[in-house]
Amino acid sequence: VSQAIESVRESGFINYYGPQRFGHGSGLMVGLNMFKRNYMEAIRIILCRVDEPSDANERKAKEYFSSTHDAAGMARMLHPSRFKEHAILEALSKHGFNEFGCKKAFFSLPRDSWQMYMNSFSSLLWNHLASYRVKEFGLTPTKGDLVFRTPTPLFQSRENIHQLTEEDVASGRYSISDVVLPHPGRIPVLPGNRVATRCLELLAAVGLPVAMLRSNILRLNLKQPVFRSLLAHPKQLSWRWLTHQQASSNRSIDISKLRLAPVNTGSAINGDATGTYPATPVEEDHKRLELSFSLKPSSYATVLLREIMKSAAL
Repeated sequence: VSQAIESVRESGFINYYGPQRFGHGSGLMVGLNMFKRNYMEAIRIILCRVDEPSDANERKAKEYFSSTHDAAGMARMLHPSRFKEHAILEALSKHGFNEFGCKKAFFSLPRDSWQMYMNSFSSLLWNHLASYRVKEFGLTPTKGDLVFRTPTPLFQSRENIHQLTEEDVASGRYSISDVVLPHPGRIPVLPGNRVATRCLELLAAVGLPVAMLRSNILRLNLKQPVFRSLLAHPKQLSWRWLTHQQASSNRSIDISKLRLAPVNTGSAINGDATGTYPATPVEEDHKRLELSFSLKPSSYATVLLREIMKSAAL
């Protein structure tokens, strides 16, 4: 464990989006259909698919809408707390269950709601590209990689991106920590190596032309950056082993028994993630590991913990 922590401290870890970014399985398919402009299918998935714990009334309401497309009838069956579904159903009652009505219904939701679906799908694509980049080329810069021209850009743009040449790689000026990958939700520039080919293959596999990802076509203002660093580096990373008696008075994690549920994960979405994390109950003679660290915005504490525990890539 100490070696794994030292490795993360010295070299960082692949800057995957954490599992809480994706939510339940249907959200990914909603995001894909949003990018395809297939609003009817996106609405059908939200209103008809049951892929999470739900009560009997909700299941009946979804089954009813699936067979009748009666928005008003489904609204009467759903609990008032289902705000998202009620907003969609109200719009469908006005405009009908058709392509135009479903588009109106989807964009009747708050911007953060429908952006969440699109971000979920594009973030999963980024994770796949990051895994492919490391598998194909390892943890050294290679020809065609993308880097920022200035180390800490105030804004991300095509003009501030440089594609590495053979001379750049030979010079040793750049390290793997400088490499960035384009976010598949907004692709102004692709790498000049096999990562670009892989990106296009992944998009083709789901029937999504790269042009349909461009935010200027959708007139979206997706909040994620255009480019994301391949590696993340924790700051102020420290750890110590605690006895059961010490751990009882500290917020700590038992690294051998940690369950990475998507709650209280400390992911750095809106700011630095810091501090220690609660533990699962363990035997009294079992030691616990206390971790403390800080991450930049949009990096995930759950991913760092999985790297230390050598869990599977996301």
